[in-house]
Amino acid sequence: MTKIIIVEDDGMIRQELQRFLSGEGYEVFCVEEFGSAQAMAECICQAAPQLVLLDVNLPGVDGLRICAATERFLQIPFPLRYFVQNGAVPSGMNCSPSSRQ
Repeated sequence: MTKIIIVEDDGMIRQELQRFLSGEGYEVFCVEEFGSAQAMAECICQAAPQLVLLDVNLPGVDGLRICAATERFLQIPFPLRYFVQNGAVPSGMNCSPSSRQ
């Protein structure tokens, strides 16, 4: 079964994603507490998901820093894709992996 981790601070969005994805047969885990980028990366890596749905605007920790920490922890590139409401990447956000140092 495909495992998905949802890292989202908005409870309504998180619950709706979990309900929908579970209904489609995915094994879904939700992160509801947000610590340091390193702690979040370790949590993600220990769960070994096939997909991480990661909000980049989390309270107290930047989702892009979580991506970079995950890359360091795994020692492999962490594929990153942006999905935003209007289809455009917000200004100041560079999608290249080298920009996430």
